[in-house]
Amino acid sequence: MKSMIINALGDIVVNNYLPMSATNADAFATKYLDGTWKVLLARPDVGTDTALLAYDTKVFVKNSASGVNGYFNMIVKSTVSETDIKTALMGITVNGGLVDHVSVISFAPITFA
Repeated sequence: MKSMIINALGDIVVNNYLPMSATNADAFATKYLDGTWKVLLARPDVGTDTALLAYDTKVFVKNSASGVNGYFNMIVKSTVSETDIKTALMGITVNGGLVDHVSVISFAPITFA
């Protein structure tokens, strides 16, 4: 079991990963953290670990008006294209900004034996 606490105070945001239940993580945050926080609980693994080919992908997203941006690193299926990734991320909200620009920085194949 693992929980992630997203803790924010002003412009500073810190992510903490704790090996405890969401209830215990919330109790910890209540007692020790300043600012705001939310607790996310990891769910069990989903999917399979049998792929022979995938793409190591790095993506930059941005809201052009506000300048708010973010980065994503992921391993995507071999059937997914760069266009699919751009389409999926366009219009989502990241760090409070609506994404209107998506750049795929890296889309490198990785093979598994």
